[in-house]
Amino acid sequence: MAIVVAMVADRMTTDEVLADLPDLEAEDIAESEGLGHEHDQNETRTEHDDC
Repeated sequence: MAIVVAMVADRMTTDEVLADLPDLEAEDIAESEGLGHEHDQNETRTEHDDC
């Protein structure tokens, strides 16, 4: 799943990710986009918590 999150973070489209990883489905990518967003929010909180 981390690979998909990284691909999405690199602004690859769903179609591009599916072309590279044909075993996945569009729903898998949508789920990883949500995980990437949660990760970004957690990093932002961590950066501000250190102040």
